[in-house]
This record gives sequence, structure tokens and C-alpha cells, in this order.
Amino acid sequence: MIPYVPNAFRAVRLLAAVMLLFALPQAHAQEADGAGGMLKRYVNRVLGESEDASAPKFINYPTLAYTPETSWEIGVAGLYVYSANRDSTNRLSEIKTFTFYTLENQYGIWTYHALYSDQNKWFFYGQARYQSFPLYYYGIGRDSPAQVQSIIDGNSLIIRERIMRETWPRCMSGWNWIFKICTESNTSMPSRILHLLNMAVGAPGILVPV
Repeated sequence: MIPYVPNAFRAVRLLAAVMLLFALPQAHAQEADGAGGMLKRYVNRVLGESEDASAPKFINYPTLAYTPETSWEIGVAGLYVYSANRDSTNRLSEIKTFTFYTLENQYGIWTYHALYSDQNKWFFYGQARYQSFPLYYYGIGRDSPAQVQSIIDGNSLIIRERIMRETWPRCMSGWNWIFKICTESNTSMPSRILHLLNMAVGAPGILVPV
């Protein structure tokens, strides 16, 4: 991969901003409880049991990952769970979000939800995802050059939603739809590479009588 030094500084600033975002709501309490108070309260909020079991719960946390295709990836994830009307007999509903940025200029935001109404009569299940995910093409085989041969820019927007209602006990029926937009543009791909991509890989086959 080609190093992106400016992007590295930008990622560090992003991570610092994320950590500051988590620190601000607890700044006042931290002054009273000491340096370890904020971390302790955060761990208790995530892993500890709430005094009111029916109360909604929100969890947010930073993420860090690495893959050869993305280099370092920095993100923020959040989870919100609740029961309709704060009634524990209703099934648990949840909303999840995740956003990321990588040192290879790849970024996106994903959201998921699974929501139940009172008495579990209605169920809403879906997701929305947008991402810009450029990939770097180096060639085919072990002898590929170290320089990038082409940049493939891929942008996508996907929205899926399923709306269902209980028609009989333990039986639901409803409506499902998917909206999808995907764009892909190849830049500066040499004609010799296009020729190789159009060639079949392998040797000519033979017919075997049976």
C-alpha cells in the first residue's frame, strides 16, 4: 500500500476528537472522582447491571482495526436498546450504528435496527449503509509491480426495510423492500491490464467421452 502521511495525521486528529467526545460528558464528574472515575463509570455503564431493568441503555465506543486493503481503520460504534413502553414482557429492540475512516481514504456509515412495538404486534427490521471504498490494483500474479496500476473507486448506498405484523400467534406477514445504488469508476487502468482481465485463466480443456 502507498503511505498517506497527511491522512495519518488526519486519522490521529479524528481519534483525538472521538476520545474528547467521550470525555466531555464526564468532565465534571472526573474532577470530583479523580482521573480513574470516568473510566470506571464507563465500564460500569457498559458491563454493569442497571438499577431499573426496563430502562433504555446506550453504549458507545471507539473501534480500531487493520487489514491490508484498508491499512488502519478508526471508527465509532453505538448501540441503543430498549423495550416498548419500558415493558420487559416486550421483546428487546435495538439500534446499532457504526462509522469508520481508513488511512486509504475509505469511509462509511452503517445503521441497523430491529424494533418491536407494544405486545410485539409490529416488527421493523432494516439497515442503511453508505460507503466510499476505493481499492488499489497492483496487477496479477507474484511479479506484479510495487506501484499502483489503477485506483477503483466504489461508492454504494443500500437501504433495506422489512415491516411485519403479527397475523396469527407466532406468525408474521408483511412487506420487504430494498433500495440500492452502486457506482464504480476505474481510473488510469492500462489497456494491457484490461486485456489480461478479459483473458480466461487456465489451459484449454479437452472433451472426455463417456
